[in-house]
Amino acid sequence: MKIGEFLVKNNYISQETLNEVLSLQKHDNNLRIGELLVKMEAITKKDLLQYINEYIKVATNIDMGEAKDWLSQDQVDNMFSKYFNSHN
Repeated sequence: MKIGEFLVKNNYISQETLNEVLSLQKHDNNLRIGELLVKMEAITKKDLLQYINEYIKVATNIDMGEAKDWLSQDQVDNMFSKYFNSHN
C-alpha cells in the first residue's frame, strides 16, 4: 500500500485531495506527496510525520525506494532513527 492510499483509507485526507496531489505531482516529479499536502494545508507537517510513523508500523513490506515519493532522504533518515531508537 502506498502512502497516499494509507492516508485515504484512514480518512486523513479525501480521495479528491489525493487525486489533486497526484495530478500536481505528474507535472513535476520532484514534488513529494507529503510536501504538497502540507503546502495545500490539507494536513500539517506534524500530522504528516505522525501518519508516516503509523504507516511504517502497519506496513509489512515497505519499499524504501518509494520513500523518496513522500519525504526527503534526510527526513526519512531522521524518522527511522527516531523509530528505531524508541524501540531499542
